Amino acid sequence: MGSKFVAMAVIAVLFGQHVAFTGAFGGVIAFFAIIFAVLGVEGVIGKVMARREVVVA
Repeated sequence: MGSKFVAMAVIAVLFGQHVAFTGAFGGVIAFFAIIFAVLGVEGVIGKVMARREVVVA
């Protein structure tokens, strides 16, 4: 779960004032979009790493 906060911090540093989690609609939608994007990337990385372990072993 901590990786989601790290991802949000990196986004804040990279994009600065161009990203704002404001308002009920914009903040909630943006928050969940980032969470689902991070989960998707972690899933893809997990599958790639699993394939590497099978090939190497």
